[in-house]
Amino acid sequence: MARGQRGLHFKVVRAHAFTAHDEDDLFQEIATQVWNSIPQFRAESTETTSLYRVALNSSLTLLQSIAAHYPPERRETMGFSASAIEQQLAQFLSPWFVKLIACEAAPVLRQIRCRVLALNGEKDIQVACQENLAAIREGIRAGGNSGVTTHALPGLNHLFQHCDSGAVSEYGTIEETMSPEVLRIVGEWILQRPPD
Repeated sequence: MARGQRGLHFKVVRAHAFTAHDEDDLFQEIATQVWNSIPQFRAESTETTSLYRVALNSSLTLLQSIAAHYPPERRETMGFSASAIEQQLAQFLSPWFVKLIACEAAPVLRQIRCRVLALNGEKDIQVACQENLAAIREGIRAGGNSGVTTHALPGLNHLFQHCDSGAVSEYGTIEETMSPEVLRIVGEWILQRPPD
């Protein structure tokens, strides 16, 4: 089990962790739980489904342990209330999210023939900035398309806002809708003449 599931493992960790420290802890916890569950694996479901169940249970435990560090009134404002955690779990179990986690983008990227601009905030905790940009660049180029431009944007979160931590709970407290730098980069890229 878990051989060939490393990509899924990373996706689940990125989707559920709030900080790099949480990512490390969650990655190790999922790996340990998967290892411990191997003797009980009876092939009643696929390896992917089994890994996803272990990952969700580990993620839920992480969310609950993070929430326990804060007083109840603070949990509510940070998105760690019992109802918020239940809502997040429901999202993680939705068919859309399960399909998103299972999606393998490389074959699709190889088919892209138009110019591509890929941007990522370096403080994005929902999508691994450097890994994501490298995978997009390499995937598109693997299909013979050299018209890909990538930018890692320092200090920006998933929504391209200047931020302190990049935490999802911070989104609503930031006045900026989108960094002017992002708008400049996109505008300049659009105005560039496509390669012949």
